[in-house]
Amino acid sequence: MKKAYPETVAAIFSKIRCLRRICMRWADSTRLAGAEIRTLLRKIYDALPNDGALLVAEKLVDPTSVNAHMQNLNMLICTEGRERTAANMRIF
Repeated sequence: MKKAYPETVAAIFSKIRCLRRICMRWADSTRLAGAEIRTLLRKIYDALPNDGALLVAEKLVDPTSVNAHMQNLNMLICTEGRERTAANMRIF
């Protein structure tokens, strides 16, 4: 039998929107990547209730790591996107 959450917990979670690893899907070379992502995040944020929250979870890579460069290459080939460092995320 499925146990129901208390109404207060369900009410809290109903006001939170969580996005995971969406910023990596756009390549910087499109010149609109930052604008597209900011527009998407703004629309979601504007649709939240007054006491809602937007949680964006992104994987940040170490810019000195060879593995990070290999991940970037893989993203470029597969999706035209890229893995981002903390500095890259500031554009959003």
